Parts: sequence; structure tokens; C-alpha cells
Amino acid sequence: MRKLFATLFISTLLLSPHSFILQTNAQDPARARGVIRAVDLRAGTVTIHTRDDQTIVLQTNDRTQITRNGERAMLEDLQQGDKATALYDASTMLAAQIDARGEPAPTSVRVEGVIAAVDTGARTVTIDPIRNATASDAASTALGDPVTLHVSPNTTITLDGRPARLEDLRRGFSAGASYNPQNFEALRIAAEGFPEVRGVVRDVGVVAHTLTIAPSSGDPAITLNVGPDTPISLNGRPATLEDLRRGYRVIAAYVEATLLAIRIAAESLGEVTGHIRAVDLPSATVVITPLVDGPAVELHVVNSTVITIGGEPAPLERLKPGMGARAVFNIVSFEALLIEARPLVDDPCTELRVAGRILNVNLHASTVTIAPNDAGFGDRLTLNVLERTEITINEVPARLSDLREGMRAAAVFCRETLVAKSIAARARQ
Repeated sequence: MRKLFATLFISTLLLSPHSFILQTNAQDPARARGVIRAVDLRAGTVTIHTRDDQTIVLQTNDRTQITRNGERAMLEDLQQGDKATALYDASTMLAAQIDARGEPAPTSVRVEGVIAAVDTGARTVTIDPIRNATASDAASTALGDPVTLHVSPNTTITLDGRPARLEDLRRGFSAGASYNPQNFEALRIAAEGFPEVRGVVRDVGVVAHTLTIAPSSGDPAITLNVGPDTPISLNGRPATLEDLRRGYRVIAAYVEATLLAIRIAAESLGEVTGHIRAVDLPSATVVITPLVDGPAVELHVVNSTVITIGGEPAPLERLKPGMGARAVFNIVSFEALLIEARPLVDDPCTELRVAGRILNVNLHASTVTIAPNDAGFGDRLTLNVLERTEITINEVPARLSDLREGMRAAAVFCRETLVAKSIAARARQ
């Protein structure tokens, strides 16, 4: 009888609400508060240094609820140094919930292009990108400078949709990557094993559905087969094979075995930023000298050319030599799509003086090249000559055509525009 009462008492106790609370408390998750020391995306772990000076490593899975600064987040959003509170199973160290707070995470930048180099020793990958320009709709796509990214243990890498290592990547693979613009650390790299070629369109076979490209690397030309489903873009917009022209810059990915083009991105636009050297109204041309090294660009102004001065629409007649300008043009026909100029009054001018010997006089480009006596100007300095430039030879007024190679000369010019304000030359008498 006593055993019967004892059994009934234990059964009643186990079924009571108090017993349920005891069982629930026994299964409550452990809690950790502290600072995130490391996040390992490959292992799916978060290391937290707790307030009681302990370090714990928590596992995560797709059921782990993660928030950062009160918003839903992913494991890669957690940052070293974040303050965090975690609920986890003490027996498995699997986190059920992680709440983190910290400085706003840096906005990632995306780059797409072709892998130019892989350095497994330095843990870097270099991508030759297609850079999306936002300055003008007329120049929506341009080839950008190579971007070298650092690959850390937290970088997620895939090749043809499968997890991969840095060692699996090869030069010539197409790739897209997201990275931190502050330290150029790669967050994700998605590569495809299709080779890519970049260069200039040599021939367009509309009937044969082929595209011949002369690679910029100097390798022999390659002819690709263009299928009906091959995506083609021109200046960032959908296009057809018939839209492409000889001389356009192009990047194409293809299947090496069949030479079938996987995608083709062409570019018919160029851009030059510098100063207007000359304006010829009868021929409707504008010559712009680039700010960086390079030859002057002579552009044809047509009815569709958009011209602005200080942001306001303007006719060709209002463009003047010396104005700062930016132009977008067709790289084959050199027809200007857009010319944005600044009024002369807005152009700064820091006057400098150079003395030396005249090396070259270019009447067509309206320039004078001087070999400076002062090494601080380099081996040669090319100055733009305008109508208002004061020119003298032996203190007698002269013209640009009167200057000769070998003359000693002193010039005052604007550092920002390289426009000569005066040129005083000396000829042997």
C-alpha cells in the first residue's frame, strides 16, 4: 500500500505545473554576453569573448536567428568588435539566437570582369572590371582599372556555382566579387570557368553569326560563334549582332571547346576630360586636350550632340578655347554625343613661369612644347596657345607660326589648364 501511495505521489508531482516549470528550466538555453572576436564563414562559427573573461566558439546553422542593430542579418554581416548576446545549447554549442550591435557595416562594392591574376602566396586576386559609370547615361559602361582584392578566411568563393578555394581560380576566368572598399577585403567571389577575351571588334559576320575580336593582349584574333540566345549588350543596353561595328571595344566569354560566345559586352563610346583647344565653326569640330597624357581629340559636332556650359544648354558658337570640358563620343566616328563645358570665369588659374628651349610648334593643335631649364617641370612641357595668348619674338609682337624650334623662350601659363598667357621668345639676330 505504501508503494502504491508513493507511485501515485510521484506521478502527481511529475504531472503538476510546478514539475513542468522545472523541466523547462532544465532545458533553457545558455546565455553569453560579450564582444565578437572572430567570425568564420567557412566553419559557420562566431567567437565571443564574454564579460566573465571567457572565450566561447558558437556554431550556427540555417535556423540560427541573427540580428544586427535590431535588423535581421546574416552571419557575414557580423563584425569583429560587435557587442553581442547569444542564446545557445551548452551541450552542442549551437547558437539559437545572436543579437549584435556595432558600428554600421561598410557598404560593399561590387566588381565584375575577368580575373587578371591570382597570387596564392599574397592571398590576392586581381580582376579587370567592367566599371559602371554614373556620370552620364551616354557613357553607362566603360572599362575600369584592375582591382586587387585580399582573400581572407572569411571570403566565400564559388567556381561554376560550387564552393572553391583561391587556388582553384585561374587567369581568364570571369568573376564577380563584393568587397569592402576601405581595406579591399573580398567578401564573396563568384567565378566562372569560361575564358574571356577583351579587345577590339575586327569583323562582324551577320550572315555567318560570328564575331572576330583582336585581343588587346596582342594574341592572334579569335572568331566566336554567336548563337540566337547569346546575350549581347552595347554601352550597357541590350543589343543585337547587327548593332556591333568594327573598332568597338568588346569583352566576350565563350566555351573554349566550341568557341560559342556565352555573353558579349561591347562599347562604342569613349570619354575625354580636359580643356578645349580649338573650336572650328565651319567644320563643326571641337578639339579637346586631355588632362592626362595623350593626344588631343578632335570631335565632330552633329545635330544630336548635347552641349552644355555650366549645366545650361548652349550652341556650338558659345564654346571657347580654354574652357574646361568633358566629352563622350563614338570611338569609331568621333561624333560627339555630349560636351559639358565650364565657363571661363569659373576656371582657376595658378600662374607659373617656365623658361627653356622650344622643342616643337604644332600649328594644327595650337601648342608649343618647351624643354624647361627647371627640372621640376620634367623633360618637356606642352602648352596650349589661344587667340588671347601674348606672343613676342625679341620683344616684337608675333604669331604662333613665327615661333621656331630651338628658340629660347619664357612662358607664363596656368597650372590647371596648361594654357599659355604669354610667350616671350628670342631669335638670333
